[in-house]
Amino acid sequence: MPKNLGKAAKMTLAGLAVIGGTAAMTGSATAAPTDDISIAGCNFGQPAVPFKEGATIKTFAGSSGCDATWSFTLRLERESWRGWINEGNAPSWNGNGGGTVTYNCGGMGHMNYRGWLSVTNPVGNAWSVRSGVVRIEC
Repeated sequence: MPKNLGKAAKMTLAGLAVIGGTAAMTGSATAAPTDDISIAGCNFGQPAVPFKEGATIKTFAGSSGCDATWSFTLRLERESWRGWINEGNAPSWNGNGGGTVTYNCGGMGHMNYRGWLSVTNPVGNAWSVRSGVVRIEC
């Protein structure tokens, strides 16, 4: 699992706002991207706030302490006038693991990006956990 990029706040399901079958971190949209979440011993964090390396935008997320019945999907989203557009997915994983999404943003100008992690537990309950939004110039 990726290491925290600063002070981590331990959170439980009570620290998530569940809206229409998805969960979003409560508080500021620019909250620390790697706050740890633990549900029934399965630990995962918010995706990293996207960052730029050259002409590539990246985000990552991971999980630990989860058995193979937990499933995870990570994607990188870009905001447009139509809403949030999926710019790429990491390969999904079950149980412990992680992923990184990269997107070549060359020539896009200033755009807003966020990471988005979908989590499904063994009984089929699903949550989405999003990183903070960041504006990046490409």
